[in-house]
Formats: sequence, structure tokens, C-alpha cells
Amino acid sequence: MALAWLLHQDDHVVPIPGSRTPAHIAENLSAARVDLHADTLARIDRALAGFVPEGTGSLLT
Repeated sequence: MALAWLLHQDDHVVPIPGSRTPAHIAENLSAARVDLHADTLARIDRALAGFVPEGTGSLLT
């Protein structure tokens, strides 16, 4: 779900998932087939709105 959400972000967002096994690679690739509805993306954005990403320092100010 996290990879699917990232793929629905700006075209400049490129997720780089880790994978140790061929099964993980297949699972990661399946995220590209998940179609998240605009309402779902909006709900996720609202849920994440209260969190500040780590390592942002003064970039958000």
C-alpha cells in the first residue's frame, strides 16, 4: 500500500524499495497495478497531515 501511495504522488517521487527475494520483488511490482481512488488518496493525506517527516529540519519552515 505504501508503494502504491508513493506511485500516486508527484512524477518526481521515485520509490526505491528494498527486496531480498524474488517474491518481494514481485510484491513490490504489484504496487504499480493498484489504482487508488482520489477519495482514498485524500483520506490518506488527511491522516498523514499531522505528521512531520524525520530529517526535514528547517526545510518546512
